[in-house]
Amino acid sequence: MLIQFNFKNYKAFSEETSLNMISSSIKEHMTNVITPPQKFADSLLKVVAIYGANASGKSSVIEAFEFMKEAVSKSFMLSSVNKNLHLKQFAFQDQKTNSLFEVYIRTKSGEYQYGFEMNSKSDIMSEWLFKRDMRYKEKYVPVFERNGTEISHSKIKELKIIQDKIKDSSLVLSVLAGLTIKEIQDVYEWFTETPIIDFGNPSYESIHSTYIDEKIEDSLFQMEIVKFLNAISVPILKINVEKNTRDNQEYYRISSVYDTPRGPMEIPFKDESSGTQKVFSMFFELQEVFLKGGVICIDELDAKLHPLLLRYIIDLFHDPDTNPKNAQLIYTTHDNYTLTNDVFRRDQIWFVEKKSDLSSELYSLVEYKLEEDRSVRNDASYHKDYLLGKYGGVPILKGFNMWGTDHD
Repeated sequence: MLIQFNFKNYKAFSEETSLNMISSSIKEHMTNVITPPQKFADSLLKVVAIYGANASGKSSVIEAFEFMKEAVSKSFMLSSVNKNLHLKQFAFQDQKTNSLFEVYIRTKSGEYQYGFEMNSKSDIMSEWLFKRDMRYKEKYVPVFERNGTEISHSKIKELKIIQDKIKDSSLVLSVLAGLTIKEIQDVYEWFTETPIIDFGNPSYESIHSTYIDEKIEDSLFQMEIVKFLNAISVPILKINVEKNTRDNQEYYRISSVYDTPRGPMEIPFKDESSGTQKVFSMFFELQEVFLKGGVICIDELDAKLHPLLLRYIIDLFHDPDTNPKNAQLIYTTHDNYTLTNDVFRRDQIWFVEKKSDLSSELYSLVEYKLEEDRSVRNDASYHKDYLLGKYGGVPILKGFNMWGTDHD
């Protein structure tokens, strides 16, 4: 589970920014909250929705986490062939400022704080991994700390053996990932097993409904997909799957079978609506996260989805019966239909707004202050007030003559 994600100097964000999944003290919608497993553990939110205008920077929140995940999974491999990650810092400031990426996470074996600082050349300036001692309210024990390429406070004896493999651009976590060290494996696998989906990419549906997991060959899995599609009003009877090879890469040719007045009829799945292809490809990730728990991040979840279907997916995460492992969903959206107090708590609603210096700011509704330092009430009309600009995070629209000033 994700407890908190902090980042600094990445794309639209200049200052240190935090996406906090710890639930506040408000009491509404307690089924939207994950009950803490131990005395000093924090209650966490199951779903967080991030709103904002176009070009406000809301996608940068997801992309910052995606960059961190890529650094963990690829930095050692890239450094071994003298390549670096491509860091996109905030463009309108001194590029000598370092970027920071940090998470607080909860795994089966405990809670961890992991992060690193990186300069504009993608060299690692510092890196740290701490494990929380759950016997105390706030105590973290170092697994390792790094300054440049020097390691300190480490109880990992293997670090002495691989010290020379730690280059300026490779993370210690990435270097140690292949070794059987419990703390390292837990954190590394948390990153690699967290899916990140970009529904703003127009090619997502076609790619991910062709080059998909081999479990699509399993007849029981196919039945589960059909049941899911039926549940969201896609009246498919079954799917047929044919395995092929193209350019030494395996792919699947999938077709949909419908029950028509003339009997069963089959159409290529690529001819289905892009919305149907989208939820089909999303099913693989959703089923996995519901079975195992963990986190899924989706950029522009509402793209090509009916508002009722979006709410259906949110409800799947909030419902303890469909989400017994307490999976978490973090997504960006423009959808206004679900921005209501009967769907969300105030700490689940986040906004991104562009500031006058062109940097972005991320904040939650529960911490937002109205005039006279008043908090937003839990019975407010969130969707109406948001469109009226009361919470920020909306586009500022001005008059524009499409035909030019001289047009009659």
